[in-house]
Amino acid sequence: MRALYFADIDRNEVERLHLGAELHDDVLGQMSLLSQSIESSNLKAVSAYEQSVLRIREIINGLRPAMLNFGLRPALETLVDELNERLPQGPKLELDLPEALIRYDSRVELYLFRVVQQACSNAVQHAACQHIRITGSLSETAVEVLVSDDGKGFAAAQGIDLPALLAGKHFGLAGMYERAALIGAEFNIQSRPGEGTRVSLNWSTFPSAAAGS
Repeated sequence: MRALYFADIDRNEVERLHLGAELHDDVLGQMSLLSQSIESSNLKAVSAYEQSVLRIREIINGLRPAMLNFGLRPALETLVDELNERLPQGPKLELDLPEALIRYDSRVELYLFRVVQQACSNAVQHAACQHIRITGSLSETAVEVLVSDDGKGFAAAQGIDLPALLAGKHFGLAGMYERAALIGAEFNIQSRPGEGTRVSLNWSTFPSAAAGS
């Protein structure tokens, strides 16, 4: 069952890539043709078109993060910039990761990105926070990332129980845990009511060292 769940996550990522490509190549292409029939004097129609294209591009980037072609650090920077632009009323996101041109296996970069993306999404939707910080370090052999917020927090259980997460329909948390497990990364959540939430992610080319850290 665990192997099937892992395979389902990989299949889901492939489907995201295909859907992102279809939206980019087909839907945006059709939208471009549509724009030629919109009178420039029709400000309402022009505005609706521009907002629709912007939203489609945001969806495409969520499905297929283009900046991952340039590395994990640029992709996370773009994620923070886009969320800050989309959420002018807050919470405010901050990225504090040293500049790095280091590249990792494409699957590792994708899954590390997905975990951070989901952690930010959870904080935005549920934490009622004012600030979200992404901190950590990137080296040739290891990645350490911490996503912390100053929100309301929750009573986090000791250890992560995947069946309990799935039974409780915490699919976002379950997906984060499994994506981390797929690449041999250590994943942990610390939270208490009124004290915010900290999501830590540690990956290493030496899994035994990472697990013991």
